[in-house]
Amino acid sequence: QADRRRSTALSSSAPVGRSAEGKQGGDAPPDIAGSKRVVGSRYAGGAASFPQLVSFDDAGKMLEAIAPFLTQDSRGRYPITGRNAAYALNQLKRLRADGANHAAQERLVDAAVAKMPEMELKHVALALNGAKKAPKQAAVRLAAAGCSHALLLLARAEDGDPGEGDFGVS
Repeated sequence: QADRRRSTALSSSAPVGRSAEGKQGGDAPPDIAGSKRVVGSRYAGGAASFPQLVSFDDAGKMLEAIAPFLTQDSRGRYPITGRNAAYALNQLKRLRADGANHAAQERLVDAAVAKMPEMELKHVALALNGAKKAPKQAAVRLAAAGCSHALLLLARAEDGDPGEGDFGVS
């Protein structure tokens, strides 16, 4: 029960009035915990509903539910947001996904690596935390991308780059 509350608190930390990508918006849909529709996530020609990750108690079922978001479109882009990829990786770790579908875990890591440039520092940390239970080679790829992006964010903040100072940490 305590894990469920903590996970809900983690996944509902988006600032009010911001979309999944962090853009200002008056009526932005909720992300992950109360997900009705995730901004910028589309597949099969329509608006996609990203599943509520906290509702899963089985890693295999969660991976199956998010599978449509882990397939690249015709331009090689993943429909999942970086933020959702980070939360999904962390939820897999919480569900102890050791025996879960390694191919699906690899696709989730590949999507997270591809979406790393859009992640705030707190989402990079969440993704890296989730890498603990990912297949070893996938975890190494994620760690390399995450650490590199974290260093870039820190360097930008040190240089006074506008908009990068808070790293998205609340």
